[in-house]
Amino acid sequence: MSKFRSARILKSLSWLMWTAAVSIFASFSIAGQAAAQEFPSKVIKLIVPYPPGSTSDILARLLTPIVSKSLNQTIVVENRAGASTNIGAEYVARSAPDGYTLLMQAPNHVTNQFMFAELRWKPGDFAAITQLARYSNVLFAGPSAPTVDFKQLGQASRANPDGFSYGTPGVGSLSHLAMEMIKPRIGLQATHVVFTGPTPMITSVMGGHVEYGVTNPANFMGNVGKSGGAHSIRPIVVFGSQRDPTVPDVPSLGDYGISDIEAHGWLGLLAPAATPAPIISRLQQEFVKALEASETQSKLKSMYLQPVGSTPEEFAEFIESESAKWGKTIKAAGIEKQ
Repeated sequence: MSKFRSARILKSLSWLMWTAAVSIFASFSIAGQAAAQEFPSKVIKLIVPYPPGSTSDILARLLTPIVSKSLNQTIVVENRAGASTNIGAEYVARSAPDGYTLLMQAPNHVTNQFMFAELRWKPGDFAAITQLARYSNVLFAGPSAPTVDFKQLGQASRANPDGFSYGTPGVGSLSHLAMEMIKPRIGLQATHVVFTGPTPMITSVMGGHVEYGVTNPANFMGNVGKSGGAHSIRPIVVFGSQRDPTVPDVPSLGDYGISDIEAHGWLGLLAPAATPAPIISRLQQEFVKALEASETQSKLKSMYLQPVGSTPEEFAEFIESESAKWGKTIKAAGIEKQ
């Protein structure tokens, strides 16, 4: 066989392979578009991996009636709490990628991979839809706190390390990780006291058993000033470069010249990986519209939440950057996997 004829055969084969690939891609694209046009044709299930009454649960039940009406389809909110969201996350990760099983997630989505030795899901098992909202983590002081001045915290703690303790809702929680980021920056020496949730932590701080606490404003703002005395429970600083518009009188780290630490919590919507892009886009549009509704905005403010409404691409990039940031923080803090 001549070299010329061999070249022609190879060229023909390359052309056939290329056209076959284009045909397959086109068929998948058409199938995805058709699925989006028919979507939704049955009940959608939104899994909340937190208990009823939690912030994520309230947000899910706030948005789904609006989205349900717009889609003309029932959306059922189902709580599958436990194991630091792993139960609910695994359930959705193993569900069909058709847009009918969704997940309302929070920072555990990026931190759990560094906190658990055995994890039956990973962030890559999900497709990002939209970041719905974010919330601040705030350092607050109780009546036994040696100082309520953020600028004095580091120096005061070094002078009396036994008199400095702070509580968080758990090892590896965003509240804990926020403190791990700030401690070396200001030379803070303090004992970490772990609680089973924000309520017992706040009770302990108000009782003077622990000097400081870290959590989001929704958990403690109702108790500000209730303990009485010169050092009533009071917020000290927002762990972020900008002030939180839901608590505008609380200084941010940026007010003290620290502009490179962002320790915001967030709530976002995810679907199983490989869910068709047109369905992801449709869900993103509908949930963002619900987020922008006037009744939603007022409720979010009362929950100390800031609406976001990002695109799927923006949310995916955010998840990637958060994974890198918190993975580095957990490693530097020497937090061992469970």
